[in-house]
This record gives sequence, structure tokens and C-alpha cells, in this order.
Amino acid sequence: MLKQTNFARAIFLLLLFLSIVTIGTLCKLMASVIVPIVVALLLTFLIEPVIKFLNKKLHLPWILAEIIVILGMIIILYSV
Repeated sequence: MLKQTNFARAIFLLLLFLSIVTIGTLCKLMASVIVPIVVALLLTFLIEPVIKFLNKKLHLPWILAEIIVILGMIIILYSV
């Protein structure tokens, strides 16, 4: 009789390797899109407490608080 072999582990490792290579390639190709999105998300987490403070404590409307914070960031970035 011929012995049956189980290729499940080999197939799993091959698919894992191909997935990692594919994800790495996509990240490399999409870097010009991914980087601005990540920076925007990080800036959102950075300025949200300031906007909440202006909204809750100083009773400014949300949109006005956002405009003030964004203009303040632009002034700070261009003055440096």
C-alpha cells in the first residue's frame, strides 16, 4: 500500500508566505495613500481633546472649535 501524506501544513505555510508577500507588496505600492491617512488619523486623536475642551468648557460650537484649532495648527506650522 502507498502511504498517504498530509500536505495541509505545507499548504498552510505556503499560503501564509504568499499572504505576507502580497500584503507587503500592497503596503509598498499604496504607501503614498496609506501614509496621509495614518497621519490624518493621528492628528485627529491629537486635536480632539482640544476641540472637546473648547466645546464643553468655553461653549463654542463644534465647527468653530475645529476651525480655531486647525487655523492655530496652520499658524504654528508656518511660523516654524
